[in-house]
Amino acid sequence: MRSRGAYHPALTCSAGVLLLCGVTVAQPLPSQTHLVAASDNPNDSFCAARWDRVGKFSCDGNDLQHQTICGCRPPGFDTPSLWVNAGVLNDKECYSHLTGVSCENRDFSPEGIVACSSEWQTTGSFTCDSGGIEHQSICGCLPTGAENPALWTKEGGGCYSHTTGRTCSSRGGTLRGIWDPAQKDGTWRTDLNDPAAGTIRQPLTLLPCTFEIGDPYLIYAGPTYWRASTGEVTCDLSSTVYQSSNASTSSDKWPVDNFWVVHANNEFAFGSDDSCSDGGANTGPPGQSKRVSAPGNGMFGFEFANSNVPLRKKGVLALDTNAFPNCVGPVDKGKIPFISFGLQTNRGAGALPITYLNDPSYPDVLRFSATIEDIAPDGVTSSLGLSRANFGYLFFEANWNAKRRWVFVTLLARYPAASYFRHYSVSHWNWNVAESMWNGGAEIVFISAEELKGLCPKGALSAALLAPTIGSSQSYAIGISEIFRCISRSERASWSDPFPDTPIGLTGIHWAIEMTFGKNWEKMSIQTIDLAY
Repeated sequence: MRSRGAYHPALTCSAGVLLLCGVTVAQPLPSQTHLVAASDNPNDSFCAARWDRVGKFSCDGNDLQHQTICGCRPPGFDTPSLWVNAGVLNDKECYSHLTGVSCENRDFSPEGIVACSSEWQTTGSFTCDSGGIEHQSICGCLPTGAENPALWTKEGGGCYSHTTGRTCSSRGGTLRGIWDPAQKDGTWRTDLNDPAAGTIRQPLTLLPCTFEIGDPYLIYAGPTYWRASTGEVTCDLSSTVYQSSNASTSSDKWPVDNFWVVHANNEFAFGSDDSCSDGGANTGPPGQSKRVSAPGNGMFGFEFANSNVPLRKKGVLALDTNAFPNCVGPVDKGKIPFISFGLQTNRGAGALPITYLNDPSYPDVLRFSATIEDIAPDGVTSSLGLSRANFGYLFFEANWNAKRRWVFVTLLARYPAASYFRHYSVSHWNWNVAESMWNGGAEIVFISAEELKGLCPKGALSAALLAPTIGSSQSYAIGISEIFRCISRSERASWSDPFPDTPIGLTGIHWAIEMTFGKNWEKMSIQTIDLAY
């Protein structure tokens, strides 16, 4: 997003990959990726072959494991001796049964898990129920009293939850929290809700650009382009149909909630690509420029992989224009691939805010660690004569006065002019895809982790730039309310509307990588995600 803007992803609706459009898989995808179509009535469909590994698992007081599945029918669902009808949740039929497995014999038993630190009361993730009571979930370590079922509930996967005894606030019951903090569920999906979106079957709806075109930092980002016939920069309202949808997911069914959302954009992304000498032209709509598969299987890669932290996984973002063509050779067209994953209200993270800013009743300190798993060596491989450029990001979304606002933090920057965004206050990014989670675009403050630490030390509790070397790793702790307040009250930013003092919802947390110039590659992992006080 350095000079083109943020982006998005979705499924693949094209002959030879998926006759989605008739939902016939013509050829398999690489491992970890499944192309599916959403059912009009998911309650009428049977669960996929891996039904025994989906749904929610819990343990009762007798250490017996229960499985609950919603939205599809498991084998034997209508046999009372096998399954109990658990009612309806979010318009989905649910079924529950005993799996026959003892929780004590599973990998989520406390055996082998270390005790949490003395600060366990402020770690993990916090949510509020409909009665305004706060709940805490901790994964990967044993909180004090974990063996006492009167104090803690085993959630499986090395996770424990309990009520803290605190009430939330007047907004109790309107908070989602991080639905999968250990990334152990690991379901992900691309942005556009309709798996056929952007194809002839379901053309995109492009709206007028929200912001005036001409922001010097994002002048050619998203739908804005230079019209040769007039010499003007204008807003694309006509590029609504593409060869493929490129919608992708890790699930056997198209998820409608409880998923991490992935966005894969390859600028310039609107309109048809001119033919590329290396055959790497885009095939899909903006945000789903090419299919997303497991790292190593395509230009855009994403997966949840095992980590070095017991019972927690890591999200791995990958880009590769060395093994997979992207209009870089022999003549480099200067494409800019970008891929992100994260939590977004109304796109996999529920309909409620993730947390609230400006309210001490709610957790707003994001903790995580980032590691550069792989990166191309520095050097010139582009016909443009420019050295490889690589970036890593974290960005937050809050909304006030009906406008989307992002604080966009650079975690990695390998580019000679990487600090040039210091000269800008608030940038205005247009994104006019009505079907997208980011429709309408956003006002954005771009800031590096290094600058953020100096400007807002009370918010950037732990923040530093990653070195562009394999194995470089950093732990982060970001007070989200504080950085929004600090940036807004400094000379660094001037939002079109002042940042309010009253509580507002946090509706997005995303991590991303981006690169350009020649045959290049990059892989960054994110793990130990927690939202705490």
